[in-house]
Amino acid sequence: MSPRHLTAAMAVVVAVGTLTACGGGHGRQSVLFPASERPESRSPAPTGAVPLAELTDGEEILARANRAAAQLASARMEMEGTLDGEPFLSMGLRGDQDGSCAALMTAETQSMQFRQHAEDLWVQFNAEMLSESGGPEELAGTWLHAPADDAGSELAAFAELCDDPEGFLPVIEVPGNATAMTVTPSDDGGHVEVSWNQAQDGVEGTNTVRITADGTDLLVRTETIAEVPGGTVRYLASWSEFDEPVGITPPDPGSVVEFDDLAEELGDLPYFGEGIIPAAYTDEPG
Repeated sequence: MSPRHLTAAMAVVVAVGTLTACGGGHGRQSVLFPASERPESRSPAPTGAVPLAELTDGEEILARANRAAAQLASARMEMEGTLDGEPFLSMGLRGDQDGSCAALMTAETQSMQFRQHAEDLWVQFNAEMLSESGGPEELAGTWLHAPADDAGSELAAFAELCDDPEGFLPVIEVPGNATAMTVTPSDDGGHVEVSWNQAQDGVEGTNTVRITADGTDLLVRTETIAEVPGGTVRYLASWSEFDEPVGITPPDPGSVVEFDDLAEELGDLPYFGEGIIPAAYTDEPG
């Protein structure tokens, strides 16, 4: 399994809040920060900065939120995708800057989860996902283990999600083709919402992000809505549990098998396929 197979399921994580959620590609690309502007190289917001609720420049507000996110040690992200109100994808991911993380992804009846801590990575698939991919269903509930730093392992794509803080920190980038950007402070002054329109591959959508205005400047919610031939696609993501410890419990040893011992039997690992992004989203027959 190449990282490309994970892109459909995970693009909304690395590009949440934009229509790049339907993108593909070979390997996971950083869409939030250029290589020279990763969070670790950013400095905190200057002391005495203008209160966020008083700003009117949406891009300046988002830049403030990104600087604040870069200072976080950990966070939890929850995301759901719906088509005409019916869920087709959900994900929960919590992680820290030291590489510990855990995630659960569900697409209709299929699900998978993974955990990473220190030098270890564990991945588990449910029976429906194994059946759909032609894998051995008797492995449902079994944890596949591999070293987290084994770049040659087919499980390495999962480790990438833990190693890059952009996967779980509340960061966002507005694409160059964004239009009609607006800034709306809440009535109680507790947060600011920034909205903009964007078109990609013939699909037009509206993106709205919510940032705290209590001095923390943190992105806590994003929503992307797009009208497509099959209905209305909506992605909603939220962030919480900032700077809280990410306690990863290794699976029970009795439920763990070494991935290398089963590699030939497994063949291609199961992955979330075309159903993650509804065909209507890409204007293909459903």
